Amino acid sequence: ITGIKRFISRLRGFIGVRTLKLKKGKQISLGSILEKQAGRRPDKTLILFENQKISYREFNRRANQVAHLFLSMNFKKGDTVALLISNRPEFLIIHAGLAKQGIISALINTNIKGRALVHALDTAGAKAIIVGHECLEEVLKIQDRIELGDPGHIFLEKEGLDIEVPGGIPDLSRLLHGQPVDNPGVTPAVTTCDTLEYIYTSGTTGLPKATALTHHKWIQIGLG
Repeated sequence: ITGIKRFISRLRGFIGVRTLKLKKGKQISLGSILEKQAGRRPDKTLILFENQKISYREFNRRANQVAHLFLSMNFKKGDTVALLISNRPEFLIIHAGLAKQGIISALINTNIKGRALVHALDTAGAKAIIVGHECLEEVLKIQDRIELGDPGHIFLEKEGLDIEVPGGIPDLSRLLHGQPVDNPGVTPAVTTCDTLEYIYTSGTTGLPKATALTHHKWIQIGLG
C-alpha cells in the first residue's frame, strides 16, 4: 500500500482540483491519467527504486504490455486478479496495466499466511493470482485450498531474476515478452465510478476483510 500511495502522490499538480467534483461515470481513471502524463512528460522520471529509474514512457509501455496480455487471455472489465507482490515497481506496473482494462486488483497483504491468506484470496473472487517470487513459497503451501474462477492461473513475477519456475505456474515475464506497448483501446471505457482495487483490513473475526476503492476515490487520495 505504501508504494501505491507514493505513486498516486505524483498526481498532485497533474490534474486540477476540479477532479474532486467529478460526476459519476466520467471517463477518467488511473489508466487514462497515466497515458496522459506519459504523453506530456515521457522522459521524466516517475519511479526511483534502489538502482532503477523508470520514466513515464517506460512505465506506461510496460503497463500496456500487461493490459494487452490479459486482453489476449479474455479477461474483461470487472474481473478480479489478486496481486501478492511486495512494494516494488513491478507491483505498480502490473496494477496500472490491469486498471487500464478495468480489471480489479485485489491487493493481498504479503505478511499474511495460511488460513488468513486462503480467506483473502477466496473472498476476492479472483480469476487469477500474480505472485512475486518472494511470496511464492506461502502460496504453494495453500495452493490446493484456493478457489479461483476460470481460468484460475497463478502467474509468477520474478523481478528479472534467474529463478526456476515450478511446473504448472506460468512465468509472467515470458508471457509479457513481445506484447504490444501501445495504449490499449479499452482504457476510455473505464470510468471514475468503476472499482479499481480491493484493499484489506482486519475483520471482526481476525480474518482480512476487503474494501472496494474506486478510480474516483483513488484520484481524490492522490490530490488529498
